[in-house]
Amino acid sequence: MNDRTKGTISVLVLDNSGRYGEPAAAALGAEPNFQLVTSRLGHGEGVQAAKSQRPDVILLGGKVPELTSVIEELDDAVPDSAVVVILQPGEEELARQCTLAGARGYLFKFPQKKELIGSIRELTRRQARRRAQLAAAIMPGVRIDQGRLIAGHGAKGGVGTTTVAVNLAVAMRRQSHRAISLVDASLHGGDVGVALNLRSPYSTADLVPHLKNLDAELIQGIMVKHHSGVRTLLAPPQLERAESVTAEEIHRILIVVRDFSDYVVVDTAPNLDQVMLTVLDMADQIVTLTTPELPALKNAARFLQVCQQSGYPQGKVLLVVNRLKSRAAVSLADIQESIHHPITLGLPSEGYRLVEAVNRGEPVVILKPRSGFSKRIAALSHLAIGNVPPPKPVKEPRPGLLKQLFSRPKAKPVEAE
Repeated sequence: MNDRTKGTISVLVLDNSGRYGEPAAAALGAEPNFQLVTSRLGHGEGVQAAKSQRPDVILLGGKVPELTSVIEELDDAVPDSAVVVILQPGEEELARQCTLAGARGYLFKFPQKKELIGSIRELTRRQARRRAQLAAAIMPGVRIDQGRLIAGHGAKGGVGTTTVAVNLAVAMRRQSHRAISLVDASLHGGDVGVALNLRSPYSTADLVPHLKNLDAELIQGIMVKHHSGVRTLLAPPQLERAESVTAEEIHRILIVVRDFSDYVVVDTAPNLDQVMLTVLDMADQIVTLTTPELPALKNAARFLQVCQQSGYPQGKVLLVVNRLKSRAAVSLADIQESIHHPITLGLPSEGYRLVEAVNRGEPVVILKPRSGFSKRIAALSHLAIGNVPPPKPVKEPRPGLLKQLFSRPKAKPVEAE
């Protein structure tokens, strides 16, 4: 590892275009505790420079052919370095692909000095938290006196993440009678308020001006209490206010929420931006939602790979298949074979009940407590609370009685005389 002063943040700029080296030097050159090196990517120079320098952060920009392959190569070579990709406005899909390939962040233009320094400092803090969590997971006897944080995450939109997060929080409250908080971290399109029929003039964005004096009393004052007893922190209703909430701010808010909660359920967005990665890093458990369709399964498999590359301890990620037996669904055997990750449980396809629940603003576990969906959510709740053994592994259903009675037996092979 390259020698440097303790506390110094080292930054490696890999740029084929030559556009970002000088702005990076101008922004970071005069800053104390920053060490800057620039290199080109061609002919393996970038990877060699990364191996030699072992930087805290790698800024990757310019015209890079096979960008995701380069990110994967850097992630393999220097897994402790956070790769940040500089893209062009409108390249949101490429940003998502870069994140799934192992990038820890992305920028749609080279930022101003203050934004660049803030982003780099937050990345290094997040890397340090990840290493600390990994060390705590393998050290016996370590206890963190905070509420347990469970993040619901779907690698693709429309897989039911909000529905599961809302029902899980209410089920945990009904089973444990403990202090349960529900945070809508899907800042740009949160639907937790709609799912619970909750309205409030206050949201996460109202906490940002008070971060220096943030405490339990202030946060609880703007949270909305559902009749189940779950306290809910809603997402900002205005897009411009949502964009003002940064990863560092959501990290600070969740720390305080964990201080006064026994369990915190966080509903997340499918895009892996800095805010979402911060939430996932902080989570004690990630409930990963997918549905039995190829696009959702593909994204779930790539997200699970990102979790593995991030060094998350074994058992942190629970895989839940929603709408399990819907018409023309991919079979469990094929899902297991393609994803290579144990399936914790499956949720039945009960679309009409879920639609009715959303339209009435009432969780299914309250509206239809005896439904198959509610029973499986209860099993997930027990697992999240940690007071009973996990549910049995999901298995393919046996053929029905009529099918067994009327199916023709297979003919025995005729032996040659």
